[in-house]
Amino acid sequence: MAPLTWRVALTDLRKGFKVKSSSPIFTKGKHEFCLDVYRDGWGDEDRDFVAVFVRYVSKRGSTKGVASVALEGGPRWQAPEEVVFAPVADLEKRSRSGDRRFMSREAFLELSKRGPLVFTASVDPTRRLSQREISVAKDIEDMSEEDVREALLAVDREEVKGLTDPKVTIKGSSWMTQSARNAKFMTGLYPIVMRYLRVKKKVAKMRKQLKGVDREAYYDERTAMWDEAHEREAKAIRKLFDSMGGLYNKLAQDWATRDGLVPQAWVDELKHSFEGMPFREWAQMSKMLLRGLEGEGVPPVGEGKGLGAYFAAVDQTPLAAASIGQVHLA
Repeated sequence: MAPLTWRVALTDLRKGFKVKSSSPIFTKGKHEFCLDVYRDGWGDEDRDFVAVFVRYVSKRGSTKGVASVALEGGPRWQAPEEVVFAPVADLEKRSRSGDRRFMSREAFLELSKRGPLVFTASVDPTRRLSQREISVAKDIEDMSEEDVREALLAVDREEVKGLTDPKVTIKGSSWMTQSARNAKFMTGLYPIVMRYLRVKKKVAKMRKQLKGVDREAYYDERTAMWDEAHEREAKAIRKLFDSMGGLYNKLAQDWATRDGLVPQAWVDELKHSFEGMPFREWAQMSKMLLRGLEGEGVPPVGEGKGLGAYFAAVDQTPLAAASIGQVHLA
């Protein structure tokens, strides 16, 4: 594999809506690719974004791989799944893989003021799961609905006992706790994935009927169908991450900053994860706060018991909550 490193000045990139600039060819074995950059937008809804696509340029054959593109000082994009690259796209194969909203055009122009733009691109084999990941996935897959329910109840019991706190970390918790949390996440993710697969099936059916007759109508309809799906599923994604807390909320916060990497509807919905998380009950928070004060060896300042030895008063109603913290007036 010979990945691409392409240094190019902004003035060397062609201007114009749906006008691309192509990099020198790079290879994956005997297969050839190039990077296409649309500095002024690729689609009607994406005029304010720079688009990037890794394109298969060999005249024949096909190959599987996961495309990725990065810009020095800017974002990095990686395809969410393996693609079968071929000279001509059909229902199973694609001639390119990329991101229509790689970064905002405004940020792109600002970055170009620093000097030449340095793009890197590659097409890599799909990462193989480790034996540990395969084992965990198999255990979860083999669970019955009753097994999952019991595992989730076990997690709740451990949280009540203070053995694990999913809003902070799962490190050090039992293997069963981690498996159960994975099962909980997969149980919530499954219906979302199935709804997306139904949309993909509808788009494929429409493609057969419409693309050969009216290409522009096909692209417009396809965009509308996916945009509608993203708007609908964004709320389900947010609800799922809210229910998981902890490291999953950190992932939600990361996605909320990835304009162009994940659907814009997801970005807008997940931005609430920075300060709009569900509140924890005061009974649980007071125990955690007292345990933290005592664990750090903070000396009491009063004659009261519990938190009364440290504070004159604590407002039990929180001001805000995020992934690993909750704010109370004291």
